[in-house]
Amino acid sequence: MQLKAGIERKVVYSNTMKYKKPAPSDTSSDYDACYYEISLDESILKEYNPKSLKLEFSSKKNMNVFVYSGSARTDSKESVIQGNLQAQIG
Repeated sequence: MQLKAGIERKVVYSNTMKYKKPAPSDTSSDYDACYYEISLDESILKEYNPKSLKLEFSSKKNMNVFVYSGSARTDSKESVIQGNLQAQIG
């Protein structure tokens, strides 16, 4: 999914991702994976000169969230969070 960052706050959520946590009696797992490409909404450049992007996670449940930077999904290999740790709430 592609998101265009602008002046207004945008909220993305999903409650349809499947996740099956491994159990002692059944160590198999099943999960979905997704990614978002976030880029600048260039229409704001007429009035604003943005210097940074604010990204905030307000909730997550049974998921791992990592944030990488790059010019496209295929070359986004640099972790935005030091130590390649997961994104935290807030």
